[in-house]
Formats: sequence, C-alpha cells, structure tokens
Amino acid sequence: MTDYDATTELTPQELASEADTIPSVRLADPSVISQTFQQMQQVRGFYQFPDVLEVDRYPDTEGNLIDTIVAVRELDGPPADQDNWLNRHLIYTHGYGMVAAAGNLIDPEGRPVFTEYNIPPRGELSEVTGQYEPRIYYGREGAEYVVVQAENEYDYPLDPEEETEEVPTLEDAQEPTPSPTPDEARAPLDADADADAEADSGSEGSAQDEPTPEATEDGATEDGAGEDGAGEDGEDGEDGQSQAYNRYEGSGGVQLSSFFDRILYAIKYQEPNILLNSAITSDSRIIYERDPLERVERVAPFLTVDSSPYPAVVDGRIQWIVDAYTTSNGYPYANPIDFNQAVTDTFTDGTAQQVGALPGNEVNYIRNSVKATVDAYDGTVTLYAWDEEDPVLQTWMSAFPDIVTPRSEMSEELLQHVRYPDDLFKVQREIMRQYHVTNAEAFYGGQDFWTVPTDPTRDTDDPMPPYRQTINYPGGDTASFSLTTTFVPRGRENLAAFMAVNSDAESQDYGQLQLLELPRSTVNFGPGQVQNAFDSDAAVREVLLPLEQSNAEVTRGNLLTLPFAGGLLYVEPLYVQAGGGGAASFPLLQQVMVGFGEDVAIGNNLQDALNNLFGEGEAPLPDPEEPAEGEESAEGDTETEEPSGDQALTDALNEAVEAWEEAQENQDQANEDLREALEAIEEALNE
Repeated sequence: MTDYDATTELTPQELASEADTIPSVRLADPSVISQTFQQMQQVRGFYQFPDVLEVDRYPDTEGNLIDTIVAVRELDGPPADQDNWLNRHLIYTHGYGMVAAAGNLIDPEGRPVFTEYNIPPRGELSEVTGQYEPRIYYGREGAEYVVVQAENEYDYPLDPEEETEEVPTLEDAQEPTPSPTPDEARAPLDADADADAEADSGSEGSAQDEPTPEATEDGATEDGAGEDGAGEDGEDGEDGQSQAYNRYEGSGGVQLSSFFDRILYAIKYQEPNILLNSAITSDSRIIYERDPLERVERVAPFLTVDSSPYPAVVDGRIQWIVDAYTTSNGYPYANPIDFNQAVTDTFTDGTAQQVGALPGNEVNYIRNSVKATVDAYDGTVTLYAWDEEDPVLQTWMSAFPDIVTPRSEMSEELLQHVRYPDDLFKVQREIMRQYHVTNAEAFYGGQDFWTVPTDPTRDTDDPMPPYRQTINYPGGDTASFSLTTTFVPRGRENLAAFMAVNSDAESQDYGQLQLLELPRSTVNFGPGQVQNAFDSDAAVREVLLPLEQSNAEVTRGNLLTLPFAGGLLYVEPLYVQAGGGGAASFPLLQQVMVGFGEDVAIGNNLQDALNNLFGEGEAPLPDPEEPAEGEESAEGDTETEEPSGDQALTDALNEAVEAWEEAQENQDQANEDLREALEAIEEALNE
C-alpha cells in the first residue's frame, strides 16, 4: 500500500512529459464492440461471438506487445429454417477462426482496427504467430454433441470476402485530428438510411478477393483445410455450391467402433438417429462435453474454474486458457466470503456472461494453483501446476499422480498469453475493502471501510468490473499489462484508492498487488462523480446534443482509471449507433471523454480530448510520434524546446522593437536624403 497524494492540476509542460503513455490506453470496450464484431465478422448468420469479448496481448510485426480484443467465431447451429437433427449434429459441427482488433486504435469511421479477420483468417496476428488450425470443435456455443467423420461437415463459405464489407486494418488506423465544432460532430444516419448505406453489412459487403491457398507438404492448405476438406465436394463449380466441406481428422471424442457403442449413446441422448443413421460408421466419432470449463471440471473435479476462459493462438492451435483454483471453506481462523457474490459485476449479471459453476458459495481459502488449456480442435486438456507450493494442490497431485503437468512444461508462447485471473482479483478486492485497515479499533469501528463503486455507465446497481489495460504504475520503469479497480469510501462517492495487479506472466512482478491510497483530507472525484461531471459539463453537452438530437443511440464505454502524471486520469469512450437499431447498425467510437481532478473535456480522439482538457489555449499535447525534448529527429536535427507563453510574448515584443528601430533608421535616412536634395535646389537657385 502506498500513500498517493494525487495531484488534480497539470500544466502543459507536465502533460508533455507524460505523452509517451497515451498510445497505450485501451479505448475499445470489449462489452460494446461485440456488436461490431458480430456485424463485421459474423460472415454467416449462424456464427456467433460472445456478448463480452476478452482482452489479451499479441506482438505486432516489430515485436511490441499491444492490448488486443479477441474472440473466436463459434458456430451456434444451422440456419433456423434448416435446423434438423442431421444438420445440427452431423453437418454444422464447428466454428472457424480467431478474430482480433487492436485495443487502442480505430479507423476514421470509429470502427475497431482488426489485426485478424475474415475466413480464411488473415491479418497481422497470423503473420506474427504463423498459420494455425482455425477450426473450433470445442467451445462455448453449439450443439451438446456432434458426430464427425460421418457426413461432410460444413467448413466455411468459399466466397466470404465477397459477402463481407471491407474490414478496417492497421493501415486504416485514424490519425489524430482536431476536434470538430459541435455543429460538425459526427452522428450515424437514421436506421433506414444507415441500412441503405451499409446494406447487409457483415453478410453482403465487398472486399478484395482472397488468393487460393497453396498446399503445404502435409497436404493441408495454408488456411488449415485438409486435402479432403474444401477440395472435396465443396468447391464452387457446376453444381453451384459455394461452401467448403471438411472431415474431422483429430482424435477428439469417442470412436463409435461398435454397434453397442452406438446403442449406449443413443440411450444417453435419447436419440434413435445415432443408431439408425447410415452415415455413422465404425470410423465416426461422437464429440461431447465441448465447453472448456466443463472439460476441466471433468478432468479435475477438485478444482474450481474461473468464469472467464479466453482463446489464444498457441503453437499453431487455438487453445482455451482456463484459470483454476484450489478452494476450501475450512481454513482455520480465515473469514469466509460468498464466492458468487464476490465475482458478480456488470459483466456477470446474467445478461452478458454467467459466473461458472462453483462447488458451494462460501470459501475462505483460494489459490490460483492451476493454469489449464483446452485444445479447440481435439479437446485435449492439459493442467499446469502454476502454484507448485500450494499444499492443497500437492495433496491432490499425490492422490491423482501424473494428472498435473509441471509448470516448466509450459511453452514460451503460452506464457505470453497467461494472465492474472478475473475471479481471484475480484475476491481479493472484496477482502481489501475491509482488511486494508490495520488498526484494530478502526477495523472494529468500520468507519474506514471501502466499497467497490457501482458502474456509472450502466443502469444497474452492480459493481464496476475490473478492467484490463496497460498502465504506467507510479515508480515503475516500464508500462505493465494490469488488471485494475477502484474503491470509494463506504457511503460516499469520492475516490479512496486505486488497486492494480501485474498481469504479465513473464514479469517478475506477476501477481503483485499494488494499492494507491488517496488522502482523506482532500476530495478526488470517484467514477460516479466523474460520470456526473461528464453529463453536466457545458462543453461536453454541446458536443453530445447534436448526437442525441439525431435520434442516435449513445453508449458510454468502460470508464477507465489510470495513474497519470502524478494524479489519476479517467478515460471513457463514447459510442454512437444509429437510432432504432437495424440490420446494419452497430456502435462506432465517435468521441472520447477524459477527466483529471475536477476538470473534464471531450474530443474525437484521446489526444484531442487531452489537449482540450489541459491546453486551455496554450501549447497542445505533442504528437507521440514526434521526437521528445533533447532527442534527435529522423533527419538528425535536435528538437528545441517549445517556448512558454511568457517567453513567446517577450520574443514578439523584441521583434516589434527591432522592427520599429529599423523603420526609424529608414525614416532618418529618408529625411537626410530630402535635406540634401533641398540644399542642392537652394544652391542652384542662388547661382
């Protein structure tokens, strides 16, 4: 715990010294842009994305790790008018591909900038990670079971690029531009007009054609389709088919090698088609227990799984990464808490993402002892002993030898995607609300207890979720990928503390909780107060009014809090969506609101908003791409310090004096010339 006397005022010069932290701010809200993913990358109506996407990190082509919004394109089931047993369980068996977007970039229209997109998958992510198996047989959506190696399975449309609108990529990332005047503030068209302009977006757009993948040595195409996949009964030809088919070649599921096996599964699922369908042979396999959380629980029922599994491209496969805990309610002298209540927030309120099944509610011992992976193609579950010193895990490993793999077996690529678990952090912040008090009298009095603020961007009483973002923690040398939260005093709305945990598994500080406690003698705005300031500020309202009057739907994104320039900066993206919804309507990031101390401002990008917040007519925030003070520019010149307002005035006065003196000298010379001319005339007249 660190006492943090957060400053509430900042000069442009102090702001300029912090400019290098600005590009790292994650503006994309994973709970809002899910609609954009759905609209732009659904490709077909039966593909689905989760309501809340995940935040991971991937390197760019230069090796720099960037916050990335990720999701897999899962298969919900066949089209509604073709939803029969054969299609649901034998044809539409798997999802296809990873989709990713940079967390801190948008294109000029306010859409996310995709780093992995389309079918077959392409983008900077696959350029960095290499080609990977894109098929999703094990995930969170789809039928309870599927039978593979029976019928030809639907793989992907052969013409997805012709039916998907142009996708914004890194080349389309928006350059910072001045904020528009209120009358020029952008707003989407009405729903009907927007639908005409974006007709059938996500299913009937246009983009450049994908070149035909070349076959690799093992017979698989570069997009992952096997030699008996897209090329067999699937390519567009005389029969008019426009989709590729695939036959599963993995080892997942159970082989139906005998008629007796088929009888057992027909009884299990109360389905005679498993027994009677002629396409199912002794080579067929039935795949079930497809949810990654359920698979981990089946393999290790003594573990409690985290409610937020997330996909990652690891070693050429899509792997679900699942955090798992050893828990107990019998640890001596430890205060029990309700686990379900502790991990519930606006992301887990039943409308976005359900909390995973837990063995009982109350726990007083919890450790993130295991990191598990579930292969999305063949369902292989691997348990890694993350906390090898945990005595509870050691006991279970003695009872079930060889079920848990040593931590040293984790690949370097997997370690890059391991992060600090959500549910454990929520439990820790629940404990911290009270146990930050170390004085016995103050603890039993309860007057210094904190609470997690309610989410001011939602119309609920649920607490704010913790947010994943890259931050520069005070006193740190480099920015760190972190999980962050805030606290307010019990019964009040001003900010009491800011807590973060290092979420980079490759860092020596991974798992280190850091708490900034603000002084009680000063008032620092909490999230609710900052949101109220946004809503009531005249300059902000002047920008929002045209958007609201245009019948647009305005959505407030995640309200991020991060240490900045000796204080705490609030950043909230503002999304605008055509009113009335419609097939082509999805949220576009149009404005960014920022708050520091008691001041708030708005701009059409983060840099612009900060200029409006701190500039006050003086030198604006420098472009982060420009060389810093004392550094050489690309041409080798050294940048000079921008003069302050007083120095600029002094220079201007000096220039004015010099110009006046020069004018006076010219005037004196003209007078002398005139005098000499008059004398010459007088002499001539006298002669």
